[in-house]
Amino acid sequence: KETQEYILAGAGELHIEVLLSSLLQNSGIDVEVSKPVIAYRETVQYASRDVALAKSENKHNRLWIRASPLNGIIVDAMCGELANTRLKVLAETLVKDHGWSKNEAGRIWATGPEPLDCNDKSNNSNQPTCLLVDSTYGVQIPQDARENIIEAFKQVVRKGVIVNAPMRGVRFDLMDIKLHSDSVHRRPSSVVPAAMRAMRGAFLMAAPSLMEPMYHVDIRGKSSTLEGVYSILGKRGGTVMDTSSSLSMDVIVASMPVRCAFGLAGDLRGATHGHANCSCVFNGMKRIPEEEEG
Repeated sequence: KETQEYILAGAGELHIEVLLSSLLQNSGIDVEVSKPVIAYRETVQYASRDVALAKSENKHNRLWIRASPLNGIIVDAMCGELANTRLKVLAETLVKDHGWSKNEAGRIWATGPEPLDCNDKSNNSNQPTCLLVDSTYGVQIPQDARENIIEAFKQVVRKGVIVNAPMRGVRFDLMDIKLHSDSVHRRPSSVVPAAMRAMRGAFLMAAPSLMEPMYHVDIRGKSSTLEGVYSILGKRGGTVMDTSSSLSMDVIVASMPVRCAFGLAGDLRGATHGHANCSCVFNGMKRIPEEEEG
């Protein structure tokens, strides 16, 4: 509503072109189209050595937060069989299959970020993969403070810290907290911003990095017509995963960042004189190498 823009999402470049073509033909109106936007994710590489401390503006409330990466197997499970499950089911699975203690799993407060489209529960890449865990000991945390910290968590993992992208596979532990005894001095306007600052600080101390979506690329063409494909894949950051050939057809299977795949079909047709056809399927997220993050 703020930008007066509509977002058109698709499974790939060709899918978007078909959708735009249908839109223009059926509506008969001119449409301004921006360049495609890549859905990056923010993550961390290791647990922060120090605990991030933040104080509320009134100086009456303090929070200590630590950030760490979630095990990749757990992240995959949260995108797969644990997608859209309740916290109780998630906790039971973590204890049963992933070595968590009952005490630790039972202290999970929230998961995030929630999908922007609440009706889209089937997109596994858009499932919550971050956790907020209460790791305090001997501290009684009022319900209002707990709700405010959860709200801060949801905002931080949704908006991110580096490039305003949602977070993926990050665990935030509330290590300690000191709150004013009077609820008047721990209102949302005091606790939420302080908790957000603590989480952002913890994230920055845990070696933050970016993750990008990857394509599984399947290239097929007549036998002995795909010689020029390898150079194109190399220039676009692609990695050849498998090859096969027969009397009638050659097949090349590769992995490629989505950001490098725009215009791939046209380049392949040009290099193979129209003999190559390719299909691209989403194949998970991968951390961007440090030398390419800039």
